[in-house]
Amino acid sequence: MNAAKRDWERKNRERNLAQKRKSSNKQYLVNLRPKRIQTMYGITVEDYDALYDGQGGACAICHRPETTTGKNGVARILSVDHDHESGVVRGLLCSHCNIAIGLLDDDADLIHLAAAYLESSNDLDVEVP
Repeated sequence: MNAAKRDWERKNRERNLAQKRKSSNKQYLVNLRPKRIQTMYGITVEDYDALYDGQGGACAICHRPETTTGKNGVARILSVDHDHESGVVRGLLCSHCNIAIGLLDDDADLIHLAAAYLESSNDLDVEVP
């Protein structure tokens, strides 16, 4: 990259980031990820859009929009959650929920045990210093 281009990008960085932030989640997907989505999960951009719209643009677990941003400051798209054995797509998740169930090996029993633990820990009368 030549010096003039670097200088221009440095001077216009905020304007460029603001423009990228304005683009919708679906537009980002349409422009940058359709082949990857189709190759990895066997769904089209239209399938993704239908899931996205059906979930109200929010995570299937926490019902909140994606808040994690990429290096450019633009919110990431919701992750395609799928069964790793069958490949069946289950829905779209925010990064936090996707990582959480992944760390629990997508094991529903383990996730229920974790929820029971959290609920039971509220009953303890022990104060931690």
